[in-house]
Amino acid sequence: MQHLFDIVKGILAGLLISVGGTVYLSCESPVVGSIFFTIGLFVICEFGFNLFTGKCGYLTENKPSYLLFLLEVWVGNLIGCLAGGLAVGLARPELAETAARLSEKKLAIPLHHALILAVFCGLLMYIAVHTYKTASNPLGKYLALFLCVPVFILSGFEHSIADMFYLACGRAFLPEALLFLAVVTVGNVLGGILLPLAGRLTKRENVK
Repeated sequence: MQHLFDIVKGILAGLLISVGGTVYLSCESPVVGSIFFTIGLFVICEFGFNLFTGKCGYLTENKPSYLLFLLEVWVGNLIGCLAGGLAVGLARPELAETAARLSEKKLAIPLHHALILAVFCGLLMYIAVHTYKTASNPLGKYLALFLCVPVFILSGFEHSIADMFYLACGRAFLPEALLFLAVVTVGNVLGGILLPLAGRLTKRENVK
């Protein structure tokens, strides 16, 4: 039952990222769009839904069974983004065209470049979510969200779950899209665990 609950929370997170992606595609200004995209992550954090890029950074702090949880979250996010992307593309065909152009650009990125861009996104997502969870200052909690998200978007870093939405909305159902998502997912994980691993190494050095 818990597994199903985790997937459902992942689906809801995918739908909320779809909302963020929709407002981003709707804005002529990338800056404005990137700021309002943050609504997705804000609601996810407030309601405790499961977003893969917000959870994968805690991989090193949990038991191996956490990998199954991450897979369930990823699948839930995929279902939510597929549903959100197809629905938005149907209701707003002009956004489907915009998403198709964006998807074409993303799929043209060499995979090793996509991996690098995904690592940086994973790093920023960990900073955003972890700061939201741990900061004692409410202003700091929300600044982390509303700074890190626009930074990763405007920098061109790759977010696996947002990419699910763009690809679905743009009807980019191609074999290379799956490979692209797999590479970006790995990059997001590597970026997400970067700071926790660095923290562990620092603690070991201090003990010595």
